[in-house]
Amino acid sequence: EEDAQCFVLDLGAYADRVRTHFLHHSKARGPCYARALIQRELFRNEDYYFQLDSHYRMIKNWDEELVTQLGWCPSSKPILTTYPSSYTLPDDYKPGGPDKAQLHPNKHP
Repeated sequence: EEDAQCFVLDLGAYADRVRTHFLHHSKARGPCYARALIQRELFRNEDYYFQLDSHYRMIKNWDEELVTQLGWCPSSKPILTTYPSSYTLPDDYKPGGPDKAQLHPNKHP
């Protein structure tokens, strides 16, 4: 397909720690279906379960920040959730290139 380069994924050194499930957009049935599919197909009783889509941009040391936030939760099975900030990619952005997205906290698309 013409947008095949958008789905190139080279996990490199992380390939043994990250599982993926690609689904053609015509088979998609929404985020609840996707979460159920991932829990059924990919979850293997890990200590942490992290799910996101392609719209996220991460801060430096995001993983340490999330573990810290989990430590603040009194539950034995805490859930962290968020609605991601909107962002703008520069006009010269190339897929796979450096991410120079401008984040827009507190603004919704």
